[in-house]
Amino acid sequence: MKCPKEALTIPPLKPQQLSVAAARLDPPRLFEFLLPECTPIASRSREYTPEDAKFIESEVQRLLAAYIIEPARSPWRAQVLVVHQGPKKRLVIDYSTTINRFTLLDAYPLPNIEFMNTVAPARYYSSLDLRSGYHQIPLLEEERFYTAFEAGGELYQYKRLPFGVTNGVSAFQRSIDCFIKRYQLQKVYAYLDDLTVTGETIEEHDLNLKRFLDAAATRNLTFNGDKSKIRITSLRMLGYLV
Repeated sequence: MKCPKEALTIPPLKPQQLSVAAARLDPPRLFEFLLPECTPIASRSREYTPEDAKFIESEVQRLLAAYIIEPARSPWRAQVLVVHQGPKKRLVIDYSTTINRFTLLDAYPLPNIEFMNTVAPARYYSSLDLRSGYHQIPLLEEERFYTAFEAGGELYQYKRLPFGVTNGVSAFQRSIDCFIKRYQLQKVYAYLDDLTVTGETIEEHDLNLKRFLDAAATRNLTFNGDKSKIRITSLRMLGYLV
């Protein structure tokens, strides 16, 4: 691969206005490995404190407005949980009593320590953090009904990859790996929603980064500018300093 004599001009990542639901990656088969005895389950409704009920309502409205969920007609019904993390709250769907009971594990491999040996020889790095990474992965329309959940007495389902399903991690990693392969991106490595672009020279790095950003733009991928780092010579990954 030939590199330019001078480094390319790479504009800084700016706050992006696109919704994460605008991303156009290929949808994975999330529920391909279901047990033969798979039978729809409508889990029992829960009661919530007034404060949690108000939080659930606001989160549902936010997800609807972002085109991440939609109203559902489904024989499946999971329940939501409100997880308190200090002063913050997080909405979680409890799929353990519904579809996860019948889902076999997708054994698609995740990067391990060998991943470090691949990245380490480079001299220049860029680390890009996908914004709400899971929600940049669409679901097949015929599989959405498996993700149905109750909130505020209504039934909703996910249009984008949800947290909490058995093979969510595998589906996400496979989708990003397929994106890298499809565009034949050089020296671009994915560990879930963290993508690393490398090069042994600044010219090689910048060419790889430009090709990556161009490909990402064609698929409307968006990044967290405040969590992404461009043209650095040291990088913390998986608890190690490269």
